[in-house]
Amino acid sequence: MICKRCFRMSDDGFEYCPYCGKSFSDDSEIEVKPEEEETGGKDAENVKEKDAPESDPDRAEGGGYGRKGAPEGDPLRRPDSVPQGWGAPYGYTMPPPPYPYYTQPRRVTPAQKFFSAVGHAILYFLLFMFCQAIVSVIFMYSAIFSSEEVMGIISEYASNPYLTRQDYDEMTERITEAAMDAMDGNLLNSVSIVSAALTTLAVFLVAVAKHRPFSAHVGLYPFHSWLALLLIPIGISAQFLISMVINLIPWPDAVVNDFNGLYSYMGKSDGIFAFVLEILAVAVFAPFVEELIFRGCIYTRLRRGMPAAAAVIIAAFAFGMAHGALIAVFYASLLALLLIFMYEKFGTILAPFLVHLGFNAANYIPLLREDSSTVEIVVTLVVSAVVFSVCLAVIAVSDVGKRDHNEDTVTLPPIPPMPPTPPEM
Repeated sequence: MICKRCFRMSDDGFEYCPYCGKSFSDDSEIEVKPEEEETGGKDAENVKEKDAPESDPDRAEGGGYGRKGAPEGDPLRRPDSVPQGWGAPYGYTMPPPPYPYYTQPRRVTPAQKFFSAVGHAILYFLLFMFCQAIVSVIFMYSAIFSSEEVMGIISEYASNPYLTRQDYDEMTERITEAAMDAMDGNLLNSVSIVSAALTTLAVFLVAVAKHRPFSAHVGLYPFHSWLALLLIPIGISAQFLISMVINLIPWPDAVVNDFNGLYSYMGKSDGIFAFVLEILAVAVFAPFVEELIFRGCIYTRLRRGMPAAAAVIIAAFAFGMAHGALIAVFYASLLALLLIFMYEKFGTILAPFLVHLGFNAANYIPLLREDSSTVEIVVTLVVSAVVFSVCLAVIAVSDVGKRDHNEDTVTLPPIPPMPPTPPEM
């Protein structure tokens, strides 16, 4: 019930207003004593508020905060059209909650967008490298100090209190050779798998801290087209074509030796378990975490703050630099261009992941060997070129039904429902 004197609402069942004491059953007009009017009593003030003239916008009905006739964009306008003013049934209500509910977000300049995009990309790149480094160091030291040969060398030289410079250099060389023997392919594959899991967990925690779904944060969405079946053949054929381009370039011997030493452990696993572990590390975990970081986090952030061409070049170069050797930087940068195109076409990192999976898995397809004949090389390259061209052309000219991700960038919670409009009294 609403009191006719003080205009305050109370629960039904009261006979008198709990605030001013007026009887709810009394329909007589409120009489104001002259002394209350002169002294500014509480009843006189209520009467003045009720009978406020239209010339006073802060006291007349529809005036003041949340007035009905306020134009769009007026900060005093209520979006829910709840009647406001001194003549409204409930009087003035509480102001709306602050941002992000009823106010517009602040404007961001192009320079702010650029530096924000570059900063986020650098942070995600450092996060990826940090996870790789910390896992590598932990596994490397655990393998070194668990090796009996390394510990024997250390104990041999530790017993001599007078080590010369020549003895120290000899000890360092012997320990390095023993450590390289201790770090076999299984250890490196384990490092790849664990670092991929750690990086994924770190990105997931970042998404949680930003109050965003993990799928929206990294662009991990399901496919909406059968054309996804062409992605793995594109990756396999791209491996043979890029390998041909690398072999046609006259690289210096030092560069070739660095590249061969970096990937010398691939394809030399002993046993079924070691081979399965290598396949999982090279063809599954490594492509997934690289697409998660370089396409889902770095490229998407760069694209928001700079032209698309600049974002593509920087993201491709960053992906190449993460592979170490000069030859690896070259072929990874070329591959990144293809992966970015697939991400833009399908709108999900699963598309470049499948291409990347096929690219890495092609290393284990026994089509080209060191003793392959010229005919075998030519046939393999021609078939790869045809498969690559046809599949890529079909995807380029087709509508893959890409999901609209415009709403995924919105991090604001939905506007809560407002209470219903009170009835007129």
